Amino acid sequence: MTDFTEQFQEFAKLQSEFMKPLREMSGVAVDSFENLSRLNYSVQGDLVDYSIEQAQLVASTDNAASLMSKQYETAKAFGEKISARAAEYTELAKEYQASVQKIEIAPAFEAPSKATAKAAKKATTTA
Repeated sequence: MTDFTEQFQEFAKLQSEFMKPLREMSGVAVDSFENLSRLNYSVQGDLVDYSIEQAQLVASTDNAASLMSKQYETAKAFGEKISARAAEYTELAKEYQASVQKIEIAPAFEAPSKATAKAAKKATTTA
C-alpha cells in the first residue's frame, strides 16, 4: 500500500505535468503583452508627434497655400509611418501565433487520465 508521502509526491508530479503548458502559455502571454504595449506606446508617440507638428504648422505659417502643402506632406509622412506600424502589428501577431503553436498541450490532457488509470490499477490490486 502506498503511504501518504508517496501519494503526495505523485500528486505534485502530476500537477506539475498538468500545469506545464499553462506556465509556458503564461510566459508567451506576458512576452506578447509587453511587445504589444511597447508597440502601442510607440504608436501613441507617433500620434503625439504628428499632432504637435500639425499645431506648429498652423502657428508658424502665414500663407494658407503653404500651410495646406505642409499639412499634406506631414499627413502623408504620418500615414506612411502608421502603415509601417500596421506591418509591425502583423509581424507581432505572427510571432505570437508561432509561439503558441510550439506549446505542447498534450500533457495537460494526459495527466488526469494517468492519475485515474493509476488509481484504478491500485484499487483493483488492493481489492
